[in-house]
Amino acid sequence: MKNIVMALIAGVIGAIGFSLAHNALYARSFGVIRMDDVLATHMREIAEQSLGDVEKQAAGKLFAQALDQSVRELRAEGVMLLVSPAVVTSEPDYTESVSSRIREIMGDAEAQ
Repeated sequence: MKNIVMALIAGVIGAIGFSLAHNALYARSFGVIRMDDVLATHMREIAEQSLGDVEKQAAGKLFAQALDQSVRELRAEGVMLLVSPAVVTSEPDYTESVSSRIREIMGDAEAQ
């Protein structure tokens, strides 16, 4: 009986240790992004400027790179983004955070 109790206690401690280690290493929080808002804002800003086709393509490429970078940065922080129309959830909304980071990256690239 003593061995069974000791094995049970060891198993519980092992399971708790594994859970804590797994959460520390692989824990992710979820967030949503309203991608249609991000794209609409970018398209509206491009439409307001009088740009040629080559300049529009360059701006689109820069926007795509900035979007990728901002999403990668959030992922590095452990945030898994979901596209808002695909889910109904109460997770935090990162749309403004991503949009402002895109503007910041694009502003830095245009200043160079």
